[in-house]
Amino acid sequence: MDLKSSLTPLEVSELLKITKNTVYELIKRGELPSYKIGKKIRIDMHDVEEYIRNQKIGSKQLKYTESQNNTFESKANIPKQKTHNSITLSNQSTNEIIISGQDILLDILARYIEELYPDFTVLRSYKGSYNGLYDLYNNKVSIASCHLWDGDNDNYNVDYVKRLVPGTSCVLINLAYRLQGFYVAKGNPLNIKSFEDLINNKIKFVNREKGSGVRVLLDEKLRLLNIDPNCINGYYNEETSHLAVASTVGRGDAN
Repeated sequence: MDLKSSLTPLEVSELLKITKNTVYELIKRGELPSYKIGKKIRIDMHDVEEYIRNQKIGSKQLKYTESQNNTFESKANIPKQKTHNSITLSNQSTNEIIISGQDILLDILARYIEELYPDFTVLRSYKGSYNGLYDLYNNKVSIASCHLWDGDNDNYNVDYVKRLVPGTSCVLINLAYRLQGFYVAKGNPLNIKSFEDLINNKIKFVNREKGSGVRVLLDEKLRLLNIDPNCINGYYNEETSHLAVASTVGRGDAN
Protein backbone atom coordinates (compact mmCIF):
# COMPACT_ATOMS: atom_id res chain seq x y z
CA MET A 1 0.00 0.00 0.00
CA ASP A 2 1.28 3.44 -0.94
CA LEU A 3 0.52 5.58 2.12
CA LYS A 4 1.26 8.70 0.09
CA SER A 5 -1.94 8.01 -1.84
CA SER A 6 -4.02 7.95 1.37
CA LEU A 7 -6.53 10.83 1.45
CA THR A 8 -8.72 12.38 4.16
CA PRO A 9 -12.46 12.86 3.50
CA LEU A 10 -11.80 16.60 3.18
CA GLU A 11 -9.13 16.02 0.54
CA VAL A 12 -11.49 13.71 -1.37
CA SER A 13 -14.27 16.33 -1.21
CA GLU A 14 -11.92 18.99 -2.59
CA LEU A 15 -10.74 16.61 -5.31
CA LEU A 16 -14.27 15.69 -6.43
CA LYS A 17 -15.68 19.20 -5.84
CA ILE A 18 -18.35 17.91 -3.44
CA THR A 19 -19.05 18.48 0.25
CA LYS A 20 -17.34 16.47 2.97
CA ASN A 21 -20.76 15.21 4.11
CA THR A 22 -21.32 13.75 0.63
CA VAL A 23 -18.03 11.87 0.95
CA TYR A 24 -19.18 10.40 4.28
CA GLU A 25 -22.48 9.42 2.66
CA LEU A 26 -20.63 7.63 -0.18
CA ILE A 27 -18.59 5.75 2.42
CA LYS A 28 -21.73 4.89 4.39
CA ARG A 29 -23.45 3.50 1.28
CA GLY A 30 -20.39 1.42 0.44
CA GLU A 31 -19.75 3.25 -2.83
CA LEU A 32 -16.37 4.53 -1.70
CA PRO A 33 -14.11 2.10 0.24
CA SER A 34 -12.38 3.50 3.32
CA TYR A 35 -10.45 2.41 6.39
CA LYS A 36 -9.49 3.81 9.77
CA ILE A 37 -6.12 4.72 11.17
CA GLY A 38 -6.90 5.16 14.84
CA LYS A 39 -10.06 7.26 14.80
CA LYS A 40 -9.30 8.92 11.46
CA ILE A 41 -10.93 7.84 8.18
CA ARG A 42 -8.71 7.46 5.14
CA ILE A 43 -9.45 6.70 1.47
CA ASP A 44 -6.95 5.39 -1.07
CA MET A 45 -6.49 7.40 -4.26
CA HIS A 46 -7.00 4.33 -6.45
CA ASP A 47 -10.42 3.78 -4.82
CA VAL A 48 -11.37 7.36 -5.67
CA GLU A 49 -10.27 6.79 -9.27
CA GLU A 50 -12.26 3.53 -9.36
CA TYR A 51 -15.34 5.37 -8.06
CA ILE A 52 -14.99 7.95 -10.85
CA ARG A 53 -14.66 5.19 -13.46
CA ASN A 54 -17.78 3.47 -12.13
CA GLN A 55 -19.73 6.72 -12.35
CA LYS A 56 -18.68 7.17 -15.98
CA ILE A 57 -19.73 3.63 -16.82
CA GLY A 58 -23.04 4.06 -15.02
CA SER A 59 -23.85 7.30 -16.84
CA LYS A 60 -23.24 5.73 -20.23
CA GLN A 61 -25.78 3.03 -19.44
CA LEU A 62 -28.59 5.55 -18.79
CA LYS A 63 -31.42 5.29 -21.30
CA TYR A 64 -34.01 7.97 -21.88
CA THR A 65 -37.46 7.14 -23.21
CA GLU A 66 -40.11 9.47 -24.51
CA SER A 67 -43.78 9.07 -23.67
CA GLN A 68 -46.49 9.53 -26.28
CA ASN A 69 -48.83 10.61 -23.50
CA ASN A 70 -48.17 12.37 -20.20
CA THR A 71 -46.22 9.99 -17.96
CA PHE A 72 -45.96 10.59 -14.25
CA GLU A 73 -43.88 8.85 -11.61
CA SER A 74 -44.59 9.24 -7.90
CA LYS A 75 -43.68 7.46 -4.68
CA ALA A 76 -46.12 6.36 -2.02
CA ASN A 77 -45.76 7.08 1.70
CA ILE A 78 -43.85 10.35 1.24
CA PRO A 79 -43.34 11.92 4.70
CA LYS A 80 -45.68 14.90 4.94
CA GLN A 81 -43.02 17.28 6.24
CA LYS A 82 -40.83 16.77 3.17
CA THR A 83 -41.21 18.57 -0.12
CA HIS A 84 -41.03 16.51 -3.29
CA ASN A 85 -38.71 18.35 -5.66
CA SER A 86 -39.10 17.17 -9.24
CA ILE A 87 -38.23 18.12 -12.77
CA THR A 88 -40.55 17.91 -15.75
CA LEU A 89 -39.05 17.39 -19.21
CA SER A 90 -40.76 18.21 -22.47
CA ASN A 91 -39.99 16.82 -25.93
CA GLN A 92 -38.05 19.68 -27.51
CA SER A 93 -35.91 18.82 -30.52
CA THR A 94 -33.06 21.31 -30.13
CA ASN A 95 -29.44 21.33 -28.98
CA GLU A 96 -30.23 24.13 -26.56
CA ILE A 97 -31.57 23.05 -23.17
CA ILE A 98 -33.11 25.62 -20.80
CA ILE A 99 -33.56 24.49 -17.20
CA SER A 100 -36.00 26.50 -15.06
CA GLY A 101 -35.87 26.55 -11.25
CA GLN A 102 -34.02 28.01 -8.28
CA ASP A 103 -32.57 24.90 -6.60
CA ILE A 104 -28.75 24.74 -6.67
CA LEU A 105 -29.15 21.08 -7.65
CA LEU A 106 -30.19 22.31 -11.10
CA ASP A 107 -26.84 24.07 -11.57
CA ILE A 108 -25.15 20.74 -10.88
CA LEU A 109 -27.51 19.03 -13.35
CA ALA A 110 -26.69 21.64 -16.00
CA ARG A 111 -22.94 21.05 -15.66
CA TYR A 112 -23.48 17.29 -15.73
CA ILE A 113 -25.48 17.44 -18.97
CA GLU A 114 -22.82 19.60 -20.61
CA GLU A 115 -20.09 17.15 -19.60
CA LEU A 116 -22.07 14.12 -20.75
CA TYR A 117 -23.38 15.71 -23.97
CA PRO A 118 -20.88 18.34 -25.19
CA ASP A 119 -23.00 19.07 -28.28
CA PHE A 120 -25.72 20.57 -26.07
CA THR A 121 -25.77 24.10 -24.68
CA VAL A 122 -27.43 24.34 -21.26
CA LEU A 123 -28.95 27.62 -20.08
CA ARG A 124 -30.61 28.46 -16.75
CA SER A 125 -33.84 30.31 -15.90
CA TYR A 126 -34.27 31.10 -12.20
CA LYS A 127 -38.06 31.15 -11.92
CA GLY A 128 -40.33 29.67 -9.26
CA SER A 129 -42.15 26.37 -9.64
CA TYR A 130 -45.49 27.67 -10.96
CA ASN A 131 -43.94 30.05 -13.50
CA GLY A 132 -41.48 27.36 -14.57
CA LEU A 133 -44.31 24.98 -15.48
CA TYR A 134 -46.09 27.83 -17.27
CA ASP A 135 -42.95 28.43 -19.37
CA LEU A 136 -42.67 24.70 -20.04
CA TYR A 137 -46.22 24.65 -21.38
CA ASN A 138 -45.42 27.63 -23.62
CA ASN A 139 -42.20 25.99 -24.93
CA LYS A 140 -39.97 28.63 -23.35
CA VAL A 141 -37.95 26.08 -21.33
CA SER A 142 -36.97 22.42 -21.74
CA ILE A 143 -36.94 21.37 -18.08
CA ALA A 144 -38.89 22.86 -15.16
CA SER A 145 -38.21 22.15 -11.51
CA CYS A 146 -41.19 22.22 -9.15
CA HIS A 147 -42.14 21.45 -5.58
CA LEU A 148 -45.83 22.31 -5.46
CA TRP A 149 -47.99 20.88 -2.70
CA ASP A 150 -51.70 20.21 -3.23
CA GLY A 151 -53.46 20.62 0.10
CA ASP A 152 -56.60 18.75 -0.95
CA ASN A 153 -54.79 15.61 -2.12
CA ASP A 154 -51.73 15.96 0.15
CA ASN A 155 -49.24 15.24 -2.63
CA TYR A 156 -46.57 17.04 -4.59
CA ASN A 157 -46.31 18.09 -8.24
CA VAL A 158 -48.35 15.47 -10.13
CA ASP A 159 -51.68 17.30 -10.00
CA TYR A 160 -50.07 20.65 -10.81
CA VAL A 161 -48.23 19.23 -13.83
CA LYS A 162 -51.47 17.71 -15.15
CA ARG A 163 -53.27 21.05 -14.81
CA LEU A 164 -50.50 23.43 -15.94
CA VAL A 165 -48.99 21.32 -18.75
CA PRO A 166 -52.09 19.73 -20.32
CA GLY A 167 -51.88 17.80 -23.57
CA THR A 168 -48.08 17.96 -23.54
CA SER A 169 -45.91 14.85 -23.72
CA CYS A 170 -43.55 15.02 -20.73
CA VAL A 171 -41.93 12.93 -18.02
CA LEU A 172 -41.90 13.75 -14.29
CA ILE A 173 -38.68 12.69 -12.53
CA ASN A 174 -38.06 12.96 -8.80
CA LEU A 175 -34.69 14.53 -7.97
CA ALA A 176 -34.74 14.95 -4.20
CA TYR A 177 -36.70 15.22 -0.98
CA ARG A 178 -36.08 18.10 1.40
CA LEU A 179 -37.44 19.42 4.66
CA GLN A 180 -39.37 22.70 4.78
CA GLY A 181 -39.53 24.99 7.78
CA PHE A 182 -39.38 28.56 9.07
CA TYR A 183 -36.31 30.78 9.07
CA VAL A 184 -36.15 32.32 12.57
CA ALA A 185 -33.60 34.16 14.68
CA LYS A 186 -31.11 32.08 16.64
CA GLY A 187 -32.81 30.38 19.56
CA ASN A 188 -36.26 31.16 18.13
CA PRO A 189 -36.94 33.91 20.75
CA LEU A 190 -40.57 34.37 19.67
CA ASN A 191 -41.24 30.61 19.84
CA ILE A 192 -42.55 30.41 16.27
CA LYS A 193 -43.51 26.77 15.70
CA SER A 194 -46.69 26.65 13.63
CA PHE A 195 -48.59 28.45 10.88
CA GLU A 196 -51.10 29.60 13.52
CA ASP A 197 -48.31 31.51 15.29
CA LEU A 198 -47.92 33.79 12.26
CA ILE A 199 -51.08 35.77 13.12
CA ASN A 200 -49.35 37.18 16.22
CA ASN A 201 -49.00 40.92 15.51
CA LYS A 202 -45.66 40.96 17.34
CA ILE A 203 -44.24 38.71 14.62
CA LYS A 204 -43.09 40.41 11.40
CA PHE A 205 -43.16 38.00 8.47
CA VAL A 206 -41.26 37.98 5.18
CA ASN A 207 -42.80 35.98 2.34
CA ARG A 208 -41.68 34.40 -0.92
CA GLU A 209 -43.03 35.55 -4.27
CA LYS A 210 -46.20 34.14 -5.85
CA GLY A 211 -45.52 31.02 -7.89
CA SER A 212 -42.65 29.73 -5.76
CA GLY A 213 -43.09 26.32 -4.17
CA VAL A 214 -42.68 27.76 -0.68
CA ARG A 215 -45.38 30.38 -1.30
CA VAL A 216 -47.79 27.75 -2.63
CA LEU A 217 -47.14 25.60 0.46
CA LEU A 218 -47.80 28.55 2.76
CA ASP A 219 -50.98 29.64 0.98
CA GLU A 220 -52.33 26.08 0.90
CA LYS A 221 -51.67 25.67 4.64
CA LEU A 222 -53.37 28.99 5.41
CA ARG A 223 -56.37 27.98 3.28
CA LEU A 224 -56.77 24.63 5.03
CA LEU A 225 -56.38 26.26 8.46
CA ASN A 226 -58.86 29.01 7.49
CA ILE A 227 -56.32 31.74 8.26
CA ASP A 228 -56.78 35.10 6.52
CA PRO A 229 -53.41 36.14 5.00
CA ASN A 230 -54.28 39.78 5.83
CA CYS A 231 -53.94 38.86 9.50
CA ILE A 232 -50.22 38.13 9.02
CA ASN A 233 -47.97 41.13 9.59
CA GLY A 234 -45.68 41.25 6.55
CA TYR A 235 -47.51 38.74 4.36
CA TYR A 236 -47.12 41.05 1.36
CA ASN A 237 -43.41 41.65 1.95
CA GLU A 238 -41.82 39.41 -0.69
CA GLU A 239 -38.30 38.21 -1.51
CA THR A 240 -37.41 36.07 -4.53
CA SER A 241 -35.00 33.52 -3.05
CA HIS A 242 -34.29 31.45 0.05
CA LEU A 243 -31.09 33.43 0.62
CA ALA A 244 -32.89 36.78 0.47
CA VAL A 245 -35.48 35.59 3.01
CA ALA A 246 -32.78 34.29 5.36
CA SER A 247 -30.84 37.56 5.02
CA THR A 248 -33.95 39.57 5.90
CA VAL A 249 -34.41 37.55 9.08
CA GLY A 250 -30.68 37.68 9.80
CA ARG A 251 -30.70 41.50 9.59
CA GLY A 252 -33.63 41.67 12.00
CA ASP A 253 -36.00 43.17 9.40
CA ALA A 254 -38.32 40.20 9.95
CA ASN A 255 -38.76 37.50 12.57
